[in-house]
Amino acid sequence: MAIPGETTLDDAIAFAKCHLKAMSMKGEFRSPMAEQVARALDIPLPRFPRRLETMNYLAEYEQEDEHDSTVLELARLDFELVRSVHLKELKALSLWWRDLYDSVKLSYARDRLVESYVWTCSLFHEEDYSRARIMFAKVFGLLSLMDDTYDVHATLEECFSILPKYLRMFYIKLLSTFDELEDSLEPHEKYRMPYTKNALWSEYYLREAKWANDKYTPGFAEQLEVSIMSSLLAQLTHTQHSLS
Repeated sequence: MAIPGETTLDDAIAFAKCHLKAMSMKGEFRSPMAEQVARALDIPLPRFPRRLETMNYLAEYEQEDEHDSTVLELARLDFELVRSVHLKELKALSLWWRDLYDSVKLSYARDRLVESYVWTCSLFHEEDYSRARIMFAKVFGLLSLMDDTYDVHATLEECFSILPKYLRMFYIKLLSTFDELEDSLEPHEKYRMPYTKNALWSEYYLREAKWANDKYTPGFAEQLEVSIMSSLLAQLTHTQHSLS
């Protein structure tokens, strides 16, 4: 959880890692603690997807001598109920994506619906965030189509033109999807939609396209500034805060 420059936390992390690794190598941890420590050393718990950690812990908690069977059974039931919600959402999103993908006819674009939904579940895994998951996954899908267009298909002239012919259906679907998303919001929530729309702003895609066309090699700082915005991370972060 540290940020660059927090030397005290950096020292604490290094100290903890060193001793945990040493204790693990000596076999000082029994199962399931050994598995939990191994996972934490590989990926710190705050960065590990909550649903995956829950799935692991359900199996490990049962091995603990003092586990509560009633609590364990309730936890398993809750896990399965939430998973059934996720499956229903994924089915609905798959139908939406197939309609979108077939309509826009951008054959060069990657089919990333499942990937986008998995990422979405790592952000909003609770049952109550169903609407946010669906909206976020749709925005992710639209962004991925735009990203692939600028990165691997469109010419520089097409990037700077008003709207290439082959993108007209995508633009229509883009507008209709945002209208649907806005309609699903409560009146007091509709102010969020402009922030989500702004996440699709393509200025940074255009700069990268121009660099590629001009065979220009940017410096590290210049590349970092643009790549942070064109990698979808910034756009999706804006979307996450707007929809949650």
